[in-house]
Amino acid sequence: CEQLGEHVLAMTIVEGRYHQVKRMMAAVGNHVAKLHRTKIGQYAMPESLKEGEWCWLYPQDLQLLSKSVDAPLV
Repeated sequence: CEQLGEHVLAMTIVEGRYHQVKRMMAAVGNHVAKLHRTKIGQYAMPESLKEGEWCWLYPQDLQLLSKSVDAPLV
């Protein structure tokens, strides 16, 4: 976990469970007002992708996502 600002942290977790980050922060007396996911496994979200937007996934993106869940592409 790295503090980026007075109220901003960058955190890397290997496996995210139901509200895991929120529960970890609550355990040490903090409240999570907003979360921003930048990566899923080896797939990095496009930096140009704004909140609420979506993007098409290309075959190479699907390969990276498939590796992160250890599942073959169908």
